[in-house]
Amino acid sequence: AWKIPYWDLEFWDMIESTLISKIYRGIWHFTEVAVKEIDIALDTPVLQQQFQNYVENWYSLRHPHIIPLLGASQTHNIPYVVMPYLSKGNLVQYLENDLDIPHLISIILDISSGMQYLHSRQLIHGELMASNILIDNYGEPSICDLGFSKYFYFTTPTTTTINRYIRWTANEIQDNYVCTFASDVYSFGMLCYEIFSGGDVPFSDIPEKIIPEAVKSGKRPNRPPYCPDEIWELMQECWHINPDRRPSFYEISQRLMQIK
Repeated sequence: AWKIPYWDLEFWDMIESTLISKIYRGIWHFTEVAVKEIDIALDTPVLQQQFQNYVENWYSLRHPHIIPLLGASQTHNIPYVVMPYLSKGNLVQYLENDLDIPHLISIILDISSGMQYLHSRQLIHGELMASNILIDNYGEPSICDLGFSKYFYFTTPTTTTINRYIRWTANEIQDNYVCTFASDVYSFGMLCYEIFSGGDVPFSDIPEKIIPEAVKSGKRPNRPPYCPDEIWELMQECWHINPDRRPSFYEISQRLMQIK
């Protein structure tokens, strides 16, 4: 059901390029879409199967704050995934606007409810950060890049892909990088820091190579100037050094609904 013939896709301009993928704006069935080309050749049966698992898991998800997968394609062993095109870009770009505190709280509540759904399906995101949240025309968030790393990076782990995410990575997985529900909650704490600091990257004052040791010894970002008390308390619980002490997304959503 999810297979889209490559020749059905019309590519327009490239809107983003990273170390592991390129994203194009395009057209599919008279609809404006975003097409992500993944820079990993599916040249072994194992990789083919991993791509299929990734796509089937994503395709089965239905939640208002998780970007739906419209379908996927591959040509010459290069995989493509097709999703709706959201013209407001990602959350990092959106935070450049002057957003009020109630709007920021509703954004993190929507993200928490999407993550609660993801975890209820026994899926781990593994890369929760503002650049992996897209914003729709109503200013509401959609989680994207679901568990992408889990399926592909660790067949051929490289320092580059792990470094890209190191500032959002929980203390207990800095060495083995095996993501868990609790490490997603830690990343959510860092994502809240990004949101309430107006888009600052966590640990922007610390060189990347010493972040793992700093995080394992308990170093965390400072409180953003305009962050409400309840949100700051929640952030600190989310990035608690003991993963068992972190709240679940169900608990986070309940608390945010009360704050809102």
